[in-house]
Amino acid sequence: MIEKETLKPIFKNLIEIILEYQKFNLKMVSENTELISTNNNNLSKHILDLNAQLSNYQLRPDYDQDPEYVKN
Repeated sequence: MIEKETLKPIFKNLIEIILEYQKFNLKMVSENTELISTNNNNLSKHILDLNAQLSNYQLRPDYDQDPEYVKN
């Protein structure tokens, strides 16, 4: 049977490795959350720009009936 004193340093090292891995994971989650937030902000700006462009763009009333426009 393995002595308790022999196992102590092994478990201590394992716990340290797990804690470092958890810190790394938290860092990655934080960085990814920041990237997602930035991407969401950029998308929101693009959507607002597109909405502004669409609201300024007016279609002719007979757009659907005009064969020249329907071709394109």
